[in-house]
Amino acid sequence: MGWTGPLCYIFEFMIDTAPQLFHSASNLLTLALAVQRYIYVCHATTAKQWCTIARSKVVICLILTLSVAHMVSRTADRNYSTIMTDGANGTAIIPVCRVEFSHWLTAAPNSLTIYFNTYFWFRVLFVQLFPCISLVILNILLFSAMRRAESRRRRLTVNRNTPKVQSAATSRRASLFGLSRENRRQRDANSTTMMLIVVIAVFLVVEIPLAVMSALHTISSSVHEFMNYELARDIVLFIDTTICLSYPVNFAIYCGMSRQFRTTFSSLILTPCIRLVKPAPSPDENIEENPERSKWNNGAGPSTKITKATVAGTTEANGLLTTNF
Repeated sequence: MGWTGPLCYIFEFMIDTAPQLFHSASNLLTLALAVQRYIYVCHATTAKQWCTIARSKVVICLILTLSVAHMVSRTADRNYSTIMTDGANGTAIIPVCRVEFSHWLTAAPNSLTIYFNTYFWFRVLFVQLFPCISLVILNILLFSAMRRAESRRRRLTVNRNTPKVQSAATSRRASLFGLSRENRRQRDANSTTMMLIVVIAVFLVVEIPLAVMSALHTISSSVHEFMNYELARDIVLFIDTTICLSYPVNFAIYCGMSRQFRTTFSSLILTPCIRLVKPAPSPDENIEENPERSKWNNGAGPSTKITKATVAGTTEANGLLTTNF
């Protein structure tokens, strides 16, 4: 099957327009995640009001809408057709794609230059430089907040370790049920914050060079041409490769530093996949595997009755055991 106009459009959309759209959404979503974590860490009193699930959904929908909106013009600024040309051997005639700018771009003088300067300057300023600068500032603030929280925790630990007159049972209960839960929550919170700091650092390592190259290209195209585009093409290709490699690195960071992410990923992805690969056993197989259990269910064994008194006694005993542990 040869090239046609719609196929040329789809090909250009998949290699040019769609990657830029998802790249814009990725940058803004990363910034939103960092802002949310900053509110949780540095403004904990307002986190329950601003960092809700409903507000998060609104922000995600808004970011996706803005990402699509700023790329809408790129889906209609070119017309695609095919022409027949000689092949590599000089004998075969094959169809190739022909791209022309749309009439609304070429109707007015200098409209093409104004259009592309506006588009690229908007991407450089609001899609690349603004998120990168904001993420650098938020990373510094989050790290400083973690340092302050760690210093505060050490001071509280020193104060708690000072000798006090209290019974052994009271001290044991406080250490088991109070400090352990508090330390676990604090440890999980610090781990989540550190995970986000590392993810943002990896994001900035691969995103800042791309932002610099985009800014240099925009300046060279709109002000004064000074770039060696053959060298710039090789540099951008290397940067794009590092960006692709950073995605599995980020996934490894999430899995290695967040227990909640591992649990959520297992329940959403791994468990359904395992159920698809390994179907649930039939009732006949369960009876064959557990013949003794089937006998008990059929009434072959003695019946067991649990009364309210037994449950109450067990609950009371468990409460005593828990209290005296």
